[in-house]
Amino acid sequence: DGYVSIVGRAKDMIISGGLNVYPKEVELVIDDMAGISESAVIGIADVDFGEAVVAVIIGGGDPPTADEIISHCKKQLANFKVPKKVVVIDSLPRNAMGKVQKNLLREQFSTVWLWNCFNSLVDELKVWHDNQLVNLVQRMQEPAAETPKNRILAGECDGFFSARRISL
Repeated sequence: DGYVSIVGRAKDMIISGGLNVYPKEVELVIDDMAGISESAVIGIADVDFGEAVVAVIIGGGDPPTADEIISHCKKQLANFKVPKKVVVIDSLPRNAMGKVQKNLLREQFSTVWLWNCFNSLVDELKVWHDNQLVNLVQRMQEPAAETPKNRILAGECDGFFSARRISL
């Protein structure tokens, strides 16, 4: 008809990377999949994009995996509208009128999202730390040139590092 109509509540709109994502549009794509009884799409605080799109689903029978849902959405939606995470729950919280209370879902999953981000950061720090340790051990095993800058690294950690010369 030449008119644009917005379906859904304006307060539920997600702003991801400065672009508007209307949850109802994503929910319709997800609800069309076999094995999905119902879905709710929410925005969770994200450091990079402002908000990240998260799909909360109720599976019916044999629900698809998170990767399958994300893959299905990538085929039908713009990339910024595709859920970054999919969570399966038993039932959606509803108010007295039967409407899904997305504010409760946001509260429930915002801490989970932050905890996952924290764990990812810790994992990255562990990898960085391990790489630094490997570099240090490799430097210790190289023969050091005889220069005034040479330093002796004393044995630490119960002899893990034997006294070796390294060039700084």
